[in-house]
Amino acid sequence: MQYVGLDVHRAFSHACVMDEKGVVLMSEKVPNEMKAVDEFISELEPGSKIVVEASYSWQYLYDYLEQNGFDMTPANPLQVKAIASARIKTDKIGAEMLAHLLRADLIPESYVAPQRVRDERQVARLRSSLVNIRTEVKNKIHAILARHGINYEMSDIFGKSGMEYLQTLELPAASRFEIDQYLFLLPALDERIDGVQKQVEAMAEDNYHARLIMTIPGISHYSALMIMAEIGDITRFPPSRLGSFILRRENLSKSFAALPPTRNTKDGSIRSGSSFSCRAVRPSAGRKRAAGGKKTAKLKSEWFPFNRTSSGISFDILCGFR
Repeated sequence: MQYVGLDVHRAFSHACVMDEKGVVLMSEKVPNEMKAVDEFISELEPGSKIVVEASYSWQYLYDYLEQNGFDMTPANPLQVKAIASARIKTDKIGAEMLAHLLRADLIPESYVAPQRVRDERQVARLRSSLVNIRTEVKNKIHAILARHGINYEMSDIFGKSGMEYLQTLELPAASRFEIDQYLFLLPALDERIDGVQKQVEAMAEDNYHARLIMTIPGISHYSALMIMAEIGDITRFPPSRLGSFILRRENLSKSFAALPPTRNTKDGSIRSGSSFSCRAVRPSAGRKRAAGGKKTAKLKSEWFPFNRTSSGISFDILCGFR
């Protein structure tokens, strides 16, 4: 049996191949191009075990190697203590240490979601990203108005009458030019967000468990899809641990390989953890309305068989603590 450690980067990966006794058979840099990867794997024994750190640009290589019959292990980068504590860290040393840990069966594994779940995450995160961009554009416009001491009485400056006001507002030439560029972007962003929202709704309707949690008042298609896509396989959580997975934001554990962390961690994509917990499991008023109702009973009866145990997840978490 051969054990392969891959230290993956954007343009290349450093590969270390060793045998069962820990003897290094090969250590080389492999360009991240299919031709070079094919040449490399042609020298490996069929079914060799390969470990890849689940960090930047790893998924396509992981999928490709798995499709070619290799036994793949995704390593959690924050849990690979041997690499983090190494006095001298190079690509060569990193790949070799990964191979050693794999050979000793000491790799702390990350969760790899199936392709469908990854697609759902990608679309839900796309919507979130576009909404954030639109919010940033609107904030830029607010800043221009504040810069010139302009106040307005209308409740929605970006509604129909508000847009007409902004388009005809007299400003110094540079500010007028600047605000026109932002105003040009808003309709295009609205159109793109509407298009993505339709895809989100279609995906949520096609997901049984997303449809199920949409029976909770306050849970939209987007929130439902985000919840299910970010959690992935709920059975990977020990009983009663999903609550901390959703609500912890300050000191996140490896559970957030699926849920997005806040900016004080490096574990996964940088997105607001609070946006998930507040938007996806809101509101407390909705929890009160749902308590004891028919929809609540239906959710309890159908969700918990999906969980590992009947007491594994507090229903209160799904309806929202806030």
